[in-house]
Amino acid sequence: MDPDTLMRRLKMLDRYLMDGHDVPTIVHPRAILGETVHLEPGVIVLSGGIVNSGAHLDRGVIVNTGAIVEHDSRVEAGTHVAPGAILLGDVKVGSCSMIGAGAVVLPGTSVAAATIVRAGNRYPN
Repeated sequence: MDPDTLMRRLKMLDRYLMDGHDVPTIVHPRAILGETVHLEPGVIVLSGGIVNSGAHLDRGVIVNTGAIVEHDSRVEAGTHVAPGAILLGDVKVGSCSMIGAGAVVLPGTSVAAATIVRAGNRYPN
């Protein structure tokens, strides 16, 4: 998925919210959430997804199957964290970014908005 597609999805979500509709947060029963996680409307955490304490997921974020968002990380609106990707502690990911399958974002790193971290890569290199 590319940033343009993610931006279009986010714009649709924003229109829906601006029209006054409620948008649920969906968390699979086999996902794990820490005690102090903040999930905004439209967030989806799929089976095996893990979001640890202090993490903040903005509206429309997808944490796909088996992906991990570690403690104190912030994932901005419309971002997709693909299956098996890992955001280590205190990471910030800008809006409408794509963190590819199996990618690892190192602790304390910031990923700019509309960035693609390719599958299997470590960021920064």
